[in-house]
Amino acid sequence: MLAFIAGTIAFYAVGNLSASKTSSKVPVALVIESDSELMDFALDFISDMESIHEHFDFQKMTDSEATRALENGDVCAVMFLPADVISGILDGTNRHIPITLSDHDILSAILL
Repeated sequence: MLAFIAGTIAFYAVGNLSASKTSSKVPVALVIESDSELMDFALDFISDMESIHEHFDFQKMTDSEATRALENGDVCAVMFLPADVISGILDGTNRHIPITLSDHDILSAILL
């Protein structure tokens, strides 16, 4: 599910980034409710995917840091990963991953 969401963001953003001939990565804050080795493995795996790695810069932050970064325009989006997101993927319940988009960046326009 996490890979699907990140891939969807990548798919829509790649066209815009390619069209504008920019090579900068889209900064995205990750707020992780409960860090674990399995979560770190999953995030590393997704971050290393070519379609993600080339276009996104994932940054782990606390909730308050991410909110401040979003308000300041330092990140384009915040993904809030619940503690049981990995177990939800493994058991098929696929927990909802809230994503907050910036009002200051084109990413929100790309996704709509």
